[in-house]
Amino acid sequence: TTSHAFRYEGAGMKVGMLDPEGSDAAPAVSGHMEFHQPGTSWHLMPSVMFWSADRLTGLSGNFDMYYHFLSGSQATPYLGTGVGVNYFDPDGTDNSSTRLGLNLFGGLRFPAGGTRLFVEGRYTASELSQVSILGGVTFLGGH
Repeated sequence: TTSHAFRYEGAGMKVGMLDPEGSDAAPAVSGHMEFHQPGTSWHLMPSVMFWSADRLTGLSGNFDMYYHFLSGSQATPYLGTGVGVNYFDPDGTDNSSTRLGLNLFGGLRFPAGGTRLFVEGRYTASELSQVSILGGVTFLGGH
């Protein structure tokens, strides 16, 4: 029988710069887990991202899915989409809010021994839209 379940593949992190709408660019850091559907090019990547600008802080929990175009043993471009729950907190005010957002992203990933390196551009459409450029690593540990 054929199984269509996603299997744990690894975990890792991303770091980069995020530009929230109406504020200055901010450093961002994210942790993720990665799941792969065997026999396909589909991946699930739940993650949590934190960023902090001058007077604005954000935290988002994301559930993303992406598709890579070439074999996993070579450098490959990928495209993805997902949803996120985004929390925004302007410093010194009582105007914090939590909103759903749509994630659109793409990048290049590179195999590197027991890890996978990648660079990614990401857009999040939400009450406070965000554009980011991130680099990261996934430490492979799946079966």
